[in-house]
Amino acid sequence: MSNIHDKDQDGLTDLLEVFYGTNAENSDTDGDGQTDGEEVLQGTNPRGKGSLFGFGLESL
Repeated sequence: MSNIHDKDQDGLTDLLEVFYGTNAENSDTDGDGQTDGEEVLQGTNPRGKGSLFGFGLESL
């Protein structure tokens, strides 16, 4: 059994959801049509609908 959980299957582990402040039970926390995992990979804010590039892993 894996100890890496991703309840909403968005590509972010539940631990990363806590880190980014996103909802571990909703794959699209901000409701903009992109999963939280996609937004983190693209460098956008998974908590803001009008997010622009620049919020990815490298900026934290």
